[in-house]
Order: sequence, then C-alpha cells, then structure tokens
Amino acid sequence: MDIFLDSMVYLKSVPVREIDFCRMLGSDSVTVQLPRVTLRELEQLKVSHPSSWTRDRAAQVLACFDSLITLGDQVHPGVDLHFISSTPHVEMARYGLNPEWNDDWLIATVLEWKKSHSAANTMLMTDGIDARLTCRHLQ
Repeated sequence: MDIFLDSMVYLKSVPVREIDFCRMLGSDSVTVQLPRVTLRELEQLKVSHPSSWTRDRAAQVLACFDSLITLGDQVHPGVDLHFISSTPHVEMARYGLNPEWNDDWLIATVLEWKKSHSAANTMLMTDGIDARLTCRHLQ
C-alpha cells in the first residue's frame, strides 16, 4: 500500500517513526510516499511560522526525513519511505486544482502516482476538509 501524508499529519501526530502503519491499515507493507510539495511546505513552516513549536516540529520532521532517506532506513518494520523527486505533470486545471495551493499539488502528485502505479492501493491521509472533499470528488 502506498500512502501520502499531508504535511499537517507530520506536525500534529506522533513522530512518523512511531506510527505502525501496517497494523493501522491492515497491510503487510506500506510505503510512505514523500513528494517535494510536502518538503516545500515543511521548509516554509520551519522558517516562517509564527509559532516556535511549529517551526521546531517542522525542523524535526525534516531531519527525520533526511536521516531516513540518506541512510535508507525503514520508518518502521514493514514501512518504507520513498522520496518522489519530480513534480507532477498532470494538467491541474483539468481536475479543477489550483497550482497556488500546496494541497492541490499534493493531490496532483497522488493522481499522477495512481495513474503510473495503477495496481497499487494508494491513499492520501489528511485532516484538511478541502483536500478530503477534493479527493472524494476526484475518486
């Protein structure tokens, strides 16, 4: 199973290394897909968010990503992290997505991933109502 997590999930939940996604999702293996837009959003929060807690948490999450990707470690047994280095090439306007919104870049990345990995079970996890409703609309 491939999962994409909204950047707010990384900030608001326990550290990603502590989440047993396999058990939570009832899957033998899970790959957390990490698109560039998530890194960009976390970098912006690390630098410019008015809350020092949010800036520090974003810095911690980014350091964890750097360590996991550099060392090639698993997030958790059965849970891997995969960095998606390219930006999506889907025509965002076709799906009613706004290229000025980070959530829409994330959704475009998920759409492109699903198109090129049609056999994979893919999920976006977010607490954002706009992203959830947009995903439901786009199926």
